[in-house]
Amino acid sequence: TPAAPSKEMLVRIYSTSDQSVADTSMAVFEIGAPTLAVTYPAGGERFSQQRKITLTWNKSLIESVAIDFRANNGAEWQTQQTGLTSTNYEWTVPTVTTSEAMIRVRDESNNQVIAQSQPFVIGAAIINVMEPTPGVEWLINSSKTIRWNSDFVEKVNLYYSLNDGVDWTRIGSPVPIDAASGSLQWTVPNAHTTTAVIRIVNRTTSAAEYEVLSPRFTITNVLSVGDESAIVASAFSLVPQPANEQVTIHYALQ
Repeated sequence: TPAAPSKEMLVRIYSTSDQSVADTSMAVFEIGAPTLAVTYPAGGERFSQQRKITLTWNKSLIESVAIDFRANNGAEWQTQQTGLTSTNYEWTVPTVTTSEAMIRVRDESNNQVIAQSQPFVIGAAIINVMEPTPGVEWLINSSKTIRWNSDFVEKVNLYYSLNDGVDWTRIGSPVPIDAASGSLQWTVPNAHTTTAVIRIVNRTTSAAEYEVLSPRFTITNVLSVGDESAIVASAFSLVPQPANEQVTIHYALQ
């Protein structure tokens, strides 16, 4: 094969004893250098461990490629898959923590033809429930804010249990919400329990199963004395009106 690339190649065959006996190919054809380019990940992405992502690349004049991975600049390349004739591959992110992960694609017939991604980040999915706090008492039918923080998590669904996790009810829409929002307003259900629990589930696309539970808390219609939020004022009528002389009001805490 000629080393110089061309898009207008022809082949001519002739007799060495009589060069007038010859023939030339009917149409031009192309000879070029093989090329490779990684298109995803492009660099800078943040992936949770064990998440499934689709690696993509462009190739030209290459039959099959191999995929390699390394966790950082000082690590050895580790082969992930060989014999790929397509331009994509579903890859499970390994269980490592790094900010220098890279993917490499190489021509299996010529290891000099390679392409690699820019560095990307891999870490463990983390969700921490901030509210409700352990043992807190929330009033039936009150509006409360469930709060959390997270990392390497994009989408979540929230659920509550009134019986310490035996049964679960989804909070809000079945469509996962952005984990980065960090909060969700919730109307406390009309049910007394001392074993209420919140569950937050990672719903990031193709992510590994991961969930976290809040501490147990209480749902009640009477809050404990000492909780400032337990002070509820009720209107009442004084009879007779206007009152004569001195009036004494008696009250009791229940």
